[in-house]
Amino acid sequence: MGATTAALDGDDAYAPMFVPVIGPFITLDSASNKLGGLTLLCLFDGLTQLAGAAMIVVGVAVKKDILLRDDLVEKKSVLAPEFLFGPGSAGVRLRF
Repeated sequence: MGATTAALDGDDAYAPMFVPVIGPFITLDSASNKLGGLTLLCLFDGLTQLAGAAMIVVGVAVKKDILLRDDLVEKKSVLAPEFLFGPGSAGVRLRF
């Protein structure tokens, strides 16, 4: 939002803010005399974007084993009827 606001005002010093992750750090260098009190906010923005990118990379790269419980499977009754329907026929099957 800050880069869009600055671009609408016609200030090209904040154009690097459109670049993800490294844009705020480039802006710290290129617009250091214009930032004033926004230096800390620009640094926080860059660190936040860097942390987010690092979490995405680690989340994609790390293999995670998923354990599934198999003791919660419902057991079928021995005499559970099975209904069969077909074109022109119907039936019931009992297995025991």
